Amino acid sequence: MTVNSQQSTVNSQQLVTEKSSPIEKPFPESLPITLIRRDGGTQPRVAINQTTVEEYADDMREGASFPPVLLFNDGTQHWLADGIDRVLAAESIGLKEIAAEVRQGTQRDAVLYSCGAARDSRTAAD
Repeated sequence: MTVNSQQSTVNSQQLVTEKSSPIEKPFPESLPITLIRRDGGTQPRVAINQTTVEEYADDMREGASFPPVLLFNDGTQHWLADGIDRVLAAESIGLKEIAAEVRQGTQRDAVLYSCGAARDSRTAAD
């Protein structure tokens, strides 16, 4: 694949270009739910949609696969940026871990990302 006259090779773990060093792509990993910070203003919604959480929980019990939640790690904390309903559903059925995409970033990065993620599914109250 050629991009702007640079040769790029994409494999399952890295994006490598001729003029740069390998850049690690974030890959889902299994992370204990207890490590996920949901406070700190990272969840911009007024309220949790309990119906959605219950539907996700039912689907999880039946073995449905969900996209990983998105977290920002500041070196100490894992801040939830996207996936509160999935986290709550997993907790409600007793799961101890959840698939997560972890990116390097701060609490502020998680807040900014979550505002954009929630934008498409906001309610009038949000």
